[in-house]
Amino acid sequence: MNRDCLINDRGYKMVVIILAILFLAVMAFNINIWNDESFSIILANQKWGEILKFAALDVHPPLYYLLLKAFVFISGSSIVSYKMFSVLFYSLNLFWFLPIQKLFGKREGWYYILFSAFMPAMLRRGIEIRMYSLVSFLVTGAIVFCIKYIENRDKKNILFFLFFSITSMYTHYYAVIVMLCVYFIIFLHFWKNDRKREKELLFMAFVNGLLYLPWAGCVFNQIEYIVGKGERFFMPSFSIMSIIYYVVYYFHTGINFYTAVSTVVFYGVFLYGIWKIWRDRDKNAKILKTLSILYFIVPFLIIIISLFIKNIMGAKYSSCYVGVFHILLAVFVARISKKRSRNMITVFLVSTTLLTYSDMNSDQYDQGIATMVAEAEAFEVVVCGEALSAETMGTCIGGDKKVYLMEDHQSYTSAFGVYKLNNKFLLPYEIIGYDELAEMDDNAIMYINLDDLQRMNLEN
Repeated sequence: MNRDCLINDRGYKMVVIILAILFLAVMAFNINIWNDESFSIILANQKWGEILKFAALDVHPPLYYLLLKAFVFISGSSIVSYKMFSVLFYSLNLFWFLPIQKLFGKREGWYYILFSAFMPAMLRRGIEIRMYSLVSFLVTGAIVFCIKYIENRDKKNILFFLFFSITSMYTHYYAVIVMLCVYFIIFLHFWKNDRKREKELLFMAFVNGLLYLPWAGCVFNQIEYIVGKGERFFMPSFSIMSIIYYVVYYFHTGINFYTAVSTVVFYGVFLYGIWKIWRDRDKNAKILKTLSILYFIVPFLIIIISLFIKNIMGAKYSSCYVGVFHILLAVFVARISKKRSRNMITVFLVSTTLLTYSDMNSDQYDQGIATMVAEAEAFEVVVCGEALSAETMGTCIGGDKKVYLMEDHQSYTSAFGVYKLNNKFLLPYEIIGYDELAEMDDNAIMYINLDDLQRMNLEN
């Protein structure tokens, strides 16, 4: 059986999907997390109403936290369980190959699996205890049913498109921007090709907006917060590096040279494919042109907002609509006429994956969180010099062991969006001052990340 026959075989594709899931899932069996992940865990452990209250203050909507809470209620609240929630939606995202191969072809479905499973950005976000694998699944679903709706106005396509678009908007604010662009490009498509459907589309946009109305006030509060925070907002000022990081993010392997080569190779194929669909009369040319406009209009709008209002061009946020890139790239690679060229791209992707996996292994298993948690067993209390260490340690350390944050860093925690409820900190640590420390047995205290001023104050 030759390779093209294998590509056309659904069972073979399922084997690759299972291997990809196992390939990633083994990375979840550790407790190394960073502060954003600890925030997800903390928020998911609040009551349902409090999750909504805190999400209204946070820079992300509530759906991810609500679903995460429901998942760990069933599976247990270990850190591995939290990571497996992300693995679940990374896995579900791969199954969009089924409608994609019906829309474009079986070879296109095969390359969608490869790019969605093994691109560096997907691997990195696939086990992170954040909302990126979920929102990628939802936005890709919205794009798939958007394509199906354009080709067939069946009610099922309309309902699924509305479902995935609105749930993605309740998962990440970037998805709001993406969905606004989706409606815009569908309108342009109908305006050029089928003007009878414009009113129907406007009604769908109205329904979508109506369903998002309960959260609209929180969106405007977030806009006011972001615009009004000045330098205290966590995103750095917009610069040319913001664009560069955004462009190379999909291909970051941990080795700068190889990342640069990957970016050139895959974007070269991508841009060549776009040039071909605008030049040739492909059977899916109209749909592919519409998708290519969507892919470029989203970052264009984000650059405009970042230039004139506030920088929101975070590289990891591009995960929200990475499905558009994967669908287009899969189509472009699948339609390269020379089999040898397609094989070379596949081999290059595999080598990129292995390098990324090696770097992820270092990130997940060589970081110091697990070591520090183990070392903390020998002490009665843990005192952290900065909020991010206290947040992470407080999340990872179980039992009755106390984690404290030095008193002189309360303003630091506020700057990073630590909220209060009923005058109690949401985070799993307590504020402590030097007077209270003086009353403790110094041999029973583990100190983490103290700065020079804090050390000097302790010595005095």
